Amino acid sequence: MKPSNKVFYPFIVLCFVSNSCVTFKVPPLAPPDNIEAEITICQKIDANGELLRPLEKASEFGLETENIYCFIKLINVQKEIKLKWKWYSPDNILFRESEEAIVNQTENLLETVTAYDKIPLHFENEVFGEWVVIILLNDVLIARKSFIIKSEKQVFSFSETSAKSFSYHIASAYVFVHETYPQAFL
Repeated sequence: MKPSNKVFYPFIVLCFVSNSCVTFKVPPLAPPDNIEAEITICQKIDANGELLRPLEKASEFGLETENIYCFIKLINVQKEIKLKWKWYSPDNILFRESEEAIVNQTENLLETVTAYDKIPLHFENEVFGEWVVIILLNDVLIARKSFIIKSEKQVFSFSETSAKSFSYHIASAYVFVHETYPQAFL
């Protein structure tokens, strides 16, 4: 036996006999391989902080909206990834395909990654109805979100409860009906 073993074995026996405890540090575990994703459709992006944040989240957009954003928040990114957005109109035609966004080329662990792509709402031959945006991560579908582009402003909302708001919507509905169906008021 080597001299170091002569000291080590009695120590182990002593620990078991005397109900003692041995402690040691374990190196930290590797970060998880799975990437968590949170997808949001919104009207604006806040770029003032450390990370991007979605503002004015919505699933329906009217003509007053300038841009529609598809925001993604990824957690636990430890390898290089490629993100791509594809936007489809209500007739399932590809409207826009973003360039590939390459993230984390150094392959360090990134706790949080935020990114977005957008389409302008005011484009030629606007197509109203239900749109779909998909997000690809390394050419694999990770998310699909749908949203609606409305051709006219919402004329009545049951979520409005105040009398002032209610009378405004009634007046708006009258103007809409009167302008759309003038023969109804003859």
